[in-house]
Amino acid sequence: MERRRFPRRPVDGVQAYLFVRGERTRRCKIRSLSRAGLFIESDAFLPRGLAIELAFTRMYTKQVIRLYRRSAYVTRISDQGVAVLFFAKQEAPRKRTESQR
Repeated sequence: MERRRFPRRPVDGVQAYLFVRGERTRRCKIRSLSRAGLFIESDAFLPRGLAIELAFTRMYTKQVIRLYRRSAYVTRISDQGVAVLFFAKQEAPRKRTESQR
């Protein structure tokens, strides 16, 4: 049974960049997107609960149409990539207790 609050949409024509404090910027691929978060393919090790920044651009031919920047934290890790949940920049991600994991 699906536990998602918002439907996922496949993504095409989006360039994405991943920012982790203290590390170099990495390019990544967004596989699906929803209002609450997204699923990315990345070769970076991203532990669960890590706060990250994502920048992604909507492209048309070689021109950037729009630039988005979102704060998120890693919620799930798999062999295919990681799922992240967006949060407002002024909000800190909640610390998860052992019972929530």
